[in-house]
Amino acid sequence: MNIVELKNVTKSFEESGQKRKILDNVNLAIQAGEFIILKGEMGAGKTTLINLILGLQIPESGTVRVFGYAPEQPESKLKLGLMLQKTRAPGNLKVEETINLIRSFYPKSYSTAELLTRSKLEQKRYSWASSDELSGGEERSLYFALAIAGNPEFLILDEPTTGLDPHARSRVLQQIRDFANEGKTILLVSHIESDADAISDLATRTLTLSHGKIQEVRTDNFEQLQQSISKFGGAYSRSEQPVVKPKNLFSMLLGQTKVELLKLIRQPIVLLSMLALYSVVALFPRNDPNALFYMTGLATINLLIVAIQTLSIQIATERKQGWVKLLRVTPLPAWIYLTSKVIIAFIVSFTGIILMFSLGIFKVGMSQPFFDWVILFFSLILGIVPFAIFGFVIGYTMDANSISLVSAFLIGLAVFSSGSIPLPGMPEWLQNLIPFSPFYHYAQIVMWAGHIQIAEFYNNYLAIHLEWLVWTTCVASFLAIWAYQRNRAIS
Repeated sequence: MNIVELKNVTKSFEESGQKRKILDNVNLAIQAGEFIILKGEMGAGKTTLINLILGLQIPESGTVRVFGYAPEQPESKLKLGLMLQKTRAPGNLKVEETINLIRSFYPKSYSTAELLTRSKLEQKRYSWASSDELSGGEERSLYFALAIAGNPEFLILDEPTTGLDPHARSRVLQQIRDFANEGKTILLVSHIESDADAISDLATRTLTLSHGKIQEVRTDNFEQLQQSISKFGGAYSRSEQPVVKPKNLFSMLLGQTKVELLKLIRQPIVLLSMLALYSVVALFPRNDPNALFYMTGLATINLLIVAIQTLSIQIATERKQGWVKLLRVTPLPAWIYLTSKVIIAFIVSFTGIILMFSLGIFKVGMSQPFFDWVILFFSLILGIVPFAIFGFVIGYTMDANSISLVSAFLIGLAVFSSGSIPLPGMPEWLQNLIPFSPFYHYAQIVMWAGHIQIAEFYNNYLAIHLEWLVWTTCVASFLAIWAYQRNRAIS
């Protein structure tokens, strides 16, 4: 059985109002042990072809299979490695930590020590992965190590030597040669003729994409491979090969969460600024009868900042760097990536709210029963869930600069539409729209939990408020799934 099979695959995109076929009824089979060089002019469809194989896009027509599975299935990614042309590891992670994270997603990965040795980065293991501490060649070696971390049978290399000097280029090509000599299957995308010439002795076929079609040139290596297959049989059969299951999901979640925590701890200014917002309650006058109302309002705004702004900017930044794309072609489920960020946001929020409650009790003199504090805490945290999910939508659909403006607008809208701050002269029709705002229902639940019964805007329709937040969560979840999958949608 072939490692990769494309049958009658067509993919089009809208260009200047017209539909342009990037791939036109393409058929391609890649056998185990092949070394294929993929060429083509800029815009010929090389990236589209790779994205289809990786499951990042879906074909307009036809089928794609990787190891016998649809490319979006986790099983197709267990023996696959990818080296992107442009990617960047998250800030505040060291080389060793970055390698260890990626290898932890695979059931039969190389050890971190072996990957450092293969990539010749032993002396750089404690260097920052995204910094000037790595030269261009060392940075590409790092991403080669990430590509082979899972001990893949099939390796895709997208322009692996772009932008490198001759020495660094030679280093990367030697690493590719060493891996190919182990009998692995490799698909190399390159527009650099000297690269193709340097490893032409390994190639079984050269494929050229032009006008939506693939032109194929076979080498003597291809004929030798066919003879080997005829003699010993195919190397892969889905019915014969044992299905390798992904590593324990809890272990994946633990590893990803640890990395998110490291990134946060190594940004003390960001962490302290987030906690400082909660400590503003210390400025409240002692025994102020409205202190609880102001404190819950401040807590709500801080939680909205974390949910709508902080989370979405993190995702947008990692998406722009290519890190999210790299994670999507590993066995790591998307929900683990997102859940790890929610856990860290929860830890920060938990710490901030406990700090706020403590200041309220000991500095401002608030006296609420312990159980009431618990109810208020969970109302604040659980009520923010739909807005955190919506933060994912923003992160997957906007760039970081736009998010800063949009989130500021949304937080202002939240304060206005919560109904907690009466605005004199507000038209009646606008007042009638406020009960349709999910922020209004969140505020009502928080006021119920805190026994803040201010006659101007509090009511006792708790069940209705809960139903609204459940409905909002469902809508936000649907939008989050759409946002995550939108790159795979048919243009």
